[in-house]
Amino acid sequence: MKARAVESPAANLKEYRQDLSMSLTIRDAVPADKDCIAEFNSRMAAETKGRRLDEDIIGPGVARLIDDATKGRYWVAEKDGKIV
Repeated sequence: MKARAVESPAANLKEYRQDLSMSLTIRDAVPADKDCIAEFNSRMAAETKGRRLDEDIIGPGVARLIDDATKGRYWVAEKDGKIV
């Protein structure tokens, strides 16, 4: 059996990174982003901890953080005007 040459996954990494940096916009979260961020937080908790977050708590918590930068800060990445 003859061995095949396999391209390294990192071979196109520089090109991939350049493509990402050109197509994503990183910005501070605004109040209109609250629901999306809360959903992402809930999904992450489910995936990493197997926990379900209470929607009545997570949404207002995200909103308070966005409204008061002394509590913390969220950034969002956008591609074509949509949070990704």
